[in-house]
Amino acid sequence: KTLPLFCFFASGFSGLLFEVLWTRQLSQHLGNSAFSVSAVLTVFMAGIGGGALLGGHLADRLATSRQRFLAYGICEAAAALLALGVPLMLQGLHPMLSQAYSHFEGSFFAFHLVSLLAAALALLPSTIAMGAGLPLLTRMLVQEEGAVSWYAGLLYGLNTFGAALGAWASGFILIPHLGLTNTMLIGMV
Repeated sequence: KTLPLFCFFASGFSGLLFEVLWTRQLSQHLGNSAFSVSAVLTVFMAGIGGGALLGGHLADRLATSRQRFLAYGICEAAAALLALGVPLMLQGLHPMLSQAYSHFEGSFFAFHLVSLLAAALALLPSTIAMGAGLPLLTRMLVQEEGAVSWYAGLLYGLNTFGAALGAWASGFILIPHLGLTNTMLIGMV
C-alpha cells in the first residue's frame, strides 16, 4: 500500500506545481493580474471537482484494486500529457484573446469572460484527469466499510502536503532556477 500513498503525494506535488506554472503562463496572455490567478484557480478547482465525480463513477464500476490502480495510472499519465499541451493551447488561443481584447476593449466583463473560457479550454482536460485520482485510490485502498474515512483522510492529507510542497518548490525554486519548460517537465514526471 506504500506505492499508492507515494503516488498520491506526488500527484498533489505536480498538481499545484502545474497550477503555479499555468498562472505564470496565462499571465503572459492575459496580463499579470488578479484575474489570471482567479481564472486558473477557478478552472483548476472545477476540473478537479469534475474529475473526482467521474473518477468516483469509474471506481464503482471497476471490479478489482488492480483495475482501479491501472485506471489511476492512466488518469495521471493523461494529466501529464495533457499538461504538456497547455502552453501550445494557450499559444493557439492567443489570436482569439487578442481579438477579444480589441473587440471588447470597453467591456471588462466580456473580455474576462472570453479569457475564462480560453483558460477552461486549455486547462480543463488535464485537471479533470488529475481529479479522478482520489476516488480511484480511495476505493482501491478501502477493503472494509470502516476504513473509508481513515484512507480518504490519509490520501487527502498526503495529497495536500504534496500540493503545498509543489506550490512552494515551483514558485520559489524550480521556475526561478530552471525556467517554465523544465519545471513543466518535472511536473510531468
